[in-house]
Amino acid sequence: APSFDGEAEWLASAIDHCRAWLAEGVPCARHRAAIKWLQEQLRVSPASKFLVFAECREVVDEFAQALEAATGTTVERFTYCDFLQQEEAMREGADRFQRRRDRSVLVSDETGGEGRNFQVADAVVHLDSSWSIARMEQRVGRLDRLGREPDRPVRSVYLVGPGAVDQGIAKAHEKVFAVHERSI
Repeated sequence: APSFDGEAEWLASAIDHCRAWLAEGVPCARHRAAIKWLQEQLRVSPASKFLVFAECREVVDEFAQALEAATGTTVERFTYCDFLQQEEAMREGADRFQRRRDRSVLVSDETGGEGRNFQVADAVVHLDSSWSIARMEQRVGRLDRLGREPDRPVRSVYLVGPGAVDQGIAKAHEKVFAVHERSI
């Protein structure tokens, strides 16, 4: 097939972006920013609890490992693998996060965004930019539950990358839907 105008330049640019991304290493810049923020929050308020969401299980595992390495603490993970075999383990991890003082962070894929009550958490951290307003609402809704003190607002921390897609999604979530401020 014939190439389109500018294809070689576009491919060279894409390859350069991939090389820059790989050169960043693990953890990536977004994860480093989240880890830095969480470390500061836990330094200021060691009893605080944080629910961190990512869409994919591999990202959950990578971020949890990086956070454990940076903080020296155990981070709970909540991911879907084989739901029937894992339900008990997931329930136990959620319980440890909610009840134990030494479990300040739970990192979850979207499995933790539905049907779970995490009103004990002080903030929800979004590691990724979900297109779905319903998904964002589900995440925030895990904290905005019956039993949460009415004078205790839900903090929603949203990491926005420099790219146009991330910026556009963040702007729509903030300006149009105000999804980070309240349940809709």
